[in-house]
Amino acid sequence: MKSKTFHIFIGALAGVLLVCCDSDKYFGYNYSAEKLDNRVIVAGQVRDFFTGQPVANTTVNFGGVITSTLADGSYQLVYLLQADEGFGRAVPVTFSRDKYFPLQSSLVIYPQDNSLDARLVYAAPIIRSSTFQDSVCTATVFDYQGVTDIDSVFAMVTYVDVDSGYTVPRTFPMPLQSQLDDHTGVFQTVVKDSLDAGRLDRHRYRIFAIDKSNFTDARFFFF
Repeated sequence: MKSKTFHIFIGALAGVLLVCCDSDKYFGYNYSAEKLDNRVIVAGQVRDFFTGQPVANTTVNFGGVITSTLADGSYQLVYLLQADEGFGRAVPVTFSRDKYFPLQSSLVIYPQDNSLDARLVYAAPIIRSSTFQDSVCTATVFDYQGVTDIDSVFAMVTYVDVDSGYTVPRTFPMPLQSQLDDHTGVFQTVVKDSLDAGRLDRHRYRIFAIDKSNFTDARFFFF
């Protein structure tokens, strides 16, 4: 009888010790590993669709987790699975960058090897060059979507009031004069040397090009 009571006492004591002590040590259960199971690492690279060059400073929105690409177009982020989420489901992804069309995609996530690259399409017109000879201002503008996608081009110059010395900006629309190819157009305007605002400041001027989606390019040039 004493032996039976003794064994019951020993069993109860062992149970108390297992509960009070670190049971991980005895059962091999790793709580820290459980906490890390919901961490998903996603990486990739963003490049220009036309040139293949890396696109830095692209905003990557992966299911609400936001990061930016580095100089080489690469990015890496950590996505935390929510309580009601699991592996094997698609997470929405958006890539956005100034002067590029935004790209929407998705990635099915797994515990490892989550990679998603992207190619962004350049949207804005590109001012290739400009000249200012006598009173004629000329600009060559390129657009990947075609010359017909260019909505307007104009030159901005500055006039100086002779009496006060104040400067006044003025803009001159530049109609399309010729088309070099499907994507390149030559735009031109005449800029007067003097207006009511004063005399033309022949230091520098600026060319603006805007397409039909309101993407814009602007560059300074010197006389």
